[in-house]
Amino acid sequence: MQKLVKELYKCYPMPDKAGMALVLYNTGGMWVAIGKDADRLYLTLGWELSDFDDEGFIYSYMIVSTVGIKVLQQLGIEYQTIKVPLSQDIDGDSLATTQQALDYLRQQADSHSFTYPFVCHSTMIEGVSYIREVRLTSLTISRGSVALCIDNSEQIELVSRYEWNFSHTGVTLLSYISGIIKEQFAYLLAFIQSPKQTIKDQKLQNTELYKSYLNEKAQSPADILALVKVQNIFLTFDDDAISAASLHHSVLLYECNVIGYRGRTVALLEYSQYLALQQTTAVSAIDGHYLHPLYQLGLKESFLNHQYNQQIIYTDVAIRKCKTGDYVITASYNGRALPETFISNTLGAYIINLPDSKERNALLVSLAHQTYDKSIMP
Repeated sequence: MQKLVKELYKCYPMPDKAGMALVLYNTGGMWVAIGKDADRLYLTLGWELSDFDDEGFIYSYMIVSTVGIKVLQQLGIEYQTIKVPLSQDIDGDSLATTQQALDYLRQQADSHSFTYPFVCHSTMIEGVSYIREVRLTSLTISRGSVALCIDNSEQIELVSRYEWNFSHTGVTLLSYISGIIKEQFAYLLAFIQSPKQTIKDQKLQNTELYKSYLNEKAQSPADILALVKVQNIFLTFDDDAISAASLHHSVLLYECNVIGYRGRTVALLEYSQYLALQQTTAVSAIDGHYLHPLYQLGLKESFLNHQYNQQIIYTDVAIRKCKTGDYVITASYNGRALPETFISNTLGAYIINLPDSKERNALLVSLAHQTYDKSIMP
């Protein structure tokens, strides 16, 4: 890359073009801005500027992807291109191209906001005196900003307008999600452009996996946990999901898009967790014959994973549907009735239709803690 940039500086000298269109060098599949043009893109859009020193001279450049070109076009930023033949392929991936992909997704989001779930992605964040492992939960994309949720609780803004988060944490997270964005870009774009169809497809394919689980469950003794193998992980649903999470503390619970009243709560087990679970209880696993990438399941991390103070015990926890069609949770603490609090209609409708089960009890307990703990704690 440095050799190419030096050749561009040498072979294609750039005159002073104040007020003129940007010059982008087309290398076939990617474009390169150098010098003042790279500076202008950085100052205008905040895309990462790269530079290097050679014999005391500073060379600056920026890689612009095909998606980045679309961003420029939609923003009405004028540019001209110069074709540059290459003798060999050059890696065009950079932090700037990840920013460009996110900016394009923001443009597609228009006036809406979309939350896209991540599954099985963790990274390390280093601070002055600590190293913290964080779990990437979801990416929220809107026209004005992009925020990354970590550990299903903390929101870290990656960009607001064109002000990018170039703190150590921000750069670490942007760098990590570069691979995710590249791999899942087409699906993420479809999720934003056609959300109803994408979720419908998820429900159809996930329902087939759930049916496989139910069939295996029906043929197994009641005390055996049934699992469905998907790629290199295992899924289990309903009460079996709650049991798997309680038997192995590192197993996470997710919300699954399915057709029908059950099948919403699912546990995801990596192979090592599956082997550990076998040591504590009887399990039966079948192949789900799922041919798509894992992320197309659309699994959203459940609030059931949140830790809460188990010394706080609520009684008379219940969900009630109001005349307006809204749902509220009610509970008591130390014999005192707590105020009714509105909850998500989707979640309320799901819980109220559940039979008495481990799943229903777990949802009620966790929801009560999520709703009332802050008012109970001094």
